[in-house]
Amino acid sequence: MPPADGPAQARKDILFWTRIAADWQVKFAVDGITTKPLLDWLRQQKCADYVEGDYFGKPQLPLLHD
Repeated sequence: MPPADGPAQARKDILFWTRIAADWQVKFAVDGITTKPLLDWLRQQKCADYVEGDYFGKPQLPLLHD
């Protein structure tokens, strides 16, 4: 069961693109992971080859100017 805190449309989109990636035999990455329940749901679906998002830490962007 998808986590209650995740938007329903996002879950539908993830499953849709998972099928597309499988049909095309390409790797699939999901960005925007912000909670453990969402990560757990993705693991249960076995749909993403790669995940990223704020749950794993905030991105550190390099400074362009001092």
